[in-house]
Amino acid sequence: MKSESKTQETIRNYLLGQAAEEDSARLEEQILTDETLFQELLAAEDELVDDYLSDKLSPSELQSFENHFLLAPEHQRKLRFGRALHKYLDVAEIPEVAKDHAAETLSPEEPAKPSPKPGFPWFLRFSNPILSYSFAVAMLLVVGSGSWVVVNNLRQFRPPQAGNVYLATLTPGLTRAGGEISKFKLPPAGDTVELRLTLPKSDYQIYRSDLLTANQDQVWASDDLTAVTDSGTSFVVARVPANLLAVGDYQVKLRGRANDGSFEDVDGYAFRVTR
Repeated sequence: MKSESKTQETIRNYLLGQAAEEDSARLEEQILTDETLFQELLAAEDELVDDYLSDKLSPSELQSFENHFLLAPEHQRKLRFGRALHKYLDVAEIPEVAKDHAAETLSPEEPAKPSPKPGFPWFLRFSNPILSYSFAVAMLLVVGSGSWVVVNNLRQFRPPQAGNVYLATLTPGLTRAGGEISKFKLPPAGDTVELRLTLPKSDYQIYRSDLLTANQDQVWASDDLTAVTDSGTSFVVARVPANLLAVGDYQVKLRGRANDGSFEDVDGYAFRVTR
């Protein structure tokens, strides 16, 4: 039991970037061959998102969550899904089966304790995250038609993409300070290009990114991106499938969502794909 608790603590610290270097290296090696440990890692990711949305993280964990954990696009997708589900459950009636399950876990002498802010429902606590999300989708369909926000987030949930990930850090403006446009070679079709759009300052919670060709034809877009901070630099991460790109010049238009729901221009970024 103590060993299992220590493993869970190491996984949590690893996800938050707080684990010792040797512990992180050992964990990464074990995850490659131990399916059970990998499932525990995915479950720990869900628990961290739950704790974040339920305001259960300590100040140091909160800082690590926002500055380290959210650097991974997969974690950003989990956060968007969890936030959408929370909003949905705030306005939807929780199914009786969920209430019955909660009641069964309490003894007659142990009354239910109110929580200041609801966490993830019980069906997102399965050790297998794929099962959790599948059950969540089914539950949303049973409860009712739902809202477009939830449906849109469910559609955007995907398992981690295969292939390599190519990083490209872009600064605002058509060219870099030296006057030369950022360039990188065209990756293989099965890979992903991670565009890191640096921000002079982060003024919005949600951003929209539009990827356009030199002829202003839209190649890709996402309207649910969030800003993250690494080593004092804020940026928005846009993950673009490499098979959408071809040799040529591109422009990224970044906009932030205002309080009224409209999107306001933030800045533009340019890059060139070469052979």
